[in-house]
Amino acid sequence: MQLGYCNSLIGQNRPRGSGFTGPLDAFTTGLLAAFDAEYLLLSTHAGGAFRVRESIGNTEAVIGYTAGRIDATAFNAHIGAGNGYGVRWMNQVSGGTDHVQTSDATKQGQVLLNQIDSGAVLKLDNVNDGYTSFLNLSARPWTIYLVEKGVAGGTTRTLQSPVDNRIISTNRNASNTAFIGGNVSNHYAGFAAPHVAALVGTAGGTSYFVDGIDRTATSGNTTQFGQINLGIGLIVEGANSCVCTILVYNVAHDNTTRAAIEAVLRTLRPSIP
Repeated sequence: MQLGYCNSLIGQNRPRGSGFTGPLDAFTTGLLAAFDAEYLLLSTHAGGAFRVRESIGNTEAVIGYTAGRIDATAFNAHIGAGNGYGVRWMNQVSGGTDHVQTSDATKQGQVLLNQIDSGAVLKLDNVNDGYTSFLNLSARPWTIYLVEKGVAGGTTRTLQSPVDNRIISTNRNASNTAFIGGNVSNHYAGFAAPHVAALVGTAGGTSYFVDGIDRTATSGNTTQFGQINLGIGLIVEGANSCVCTILVYNVAHDNTTRAAIEAVLRTLRPSIP
């Protein structure tokens, strides 16, 4: 497939003259990665939200933010009567690694506006959507946050390893509410609402929370973690999920900090339980 290419940034990142403060500006210590499909999380981010491929002519453009949210006008003008697919999901941390899928356009998730709490999502299908490994978390401590809404009718392996059976998911499937083979952080939370998951890794072990509740006992106790992908990994099961937010820190958050960040994420997506 021949893809067009456009270097322009469409959309103004920061609300001019508004003294914009990002929702995560107070939580940047140890922050390695911050992805959000709808919101400008950090006032320091000068890049876009996504590089989007439109499905009719296959041209690409970087879609920015306006008034702290993805520029819907620019997005709709770019895709026209077609659909928009994420070539690159921009990391809002300066110097951080993006989620990228340029090798196979059929594996690019679809960017959809006005989905969860009127916000955009990156929808990964139940077939083969996936993005290249963006972080190696072999050395602890670290904390990962994931906001997603699983789609009924399939499995959900949202963040997973390209080399073994490590998973972070809130909705893998109803029959797997406890430990699956490998290092799995999974608690079936259902498809009725979006959920926020937090995986906290320390030298002594790993704790897994879903919607603020400790679900470690009903998940695999992940004792190690290496590279992680968004979407397809070693096991070819599609993510089948609408992904809103991914945050990665190189520190282990205590319960107070974790709860504060989860509260911010709930403010952005009020339908999270």
